[in-house]
Amino acid sequence: MERAREVLRDPERTEFRAVLIPERMAIAETERLVERLHEVEMPVSTLVVNRVLEDVDEGCSRCRTRKERHEERLAEIHGTFPEFEILTVPDEIGEVQGIDSLERIAERLAM
Repeated sequence: MERAREVLRDPERTEFRAVLIPERMAIAETERLVERLHEVEMPVSTLVVNRVLEDVDEGCSRCRTRKERHEERLAEIHGTFPEFEILTVPDEIGEVQGIDSLERIAERLAM
């Protein structure tokens, strides 16, 4: 157990990436998670915001409103976690399945 703890706390070998969605409750939950991880000396410096609406049909008022809300939440995330790298994954139609979908996401998350 000591060796596992040592590996998990070593930023050269391990990094936790918290994943959240652009909603207030998720931001608050992530803030608590990050605090807990720091308390136990687990390295976390990157957040992944999943299901971010990026491209919308300008004729769809509901879509525009949702995109604006996501932009507001992303600004809130940047303000809440200024020292973190923030990566985004776009909202996909349907579930992400298959190699092509995973490769697209991997490109967004590559460091």
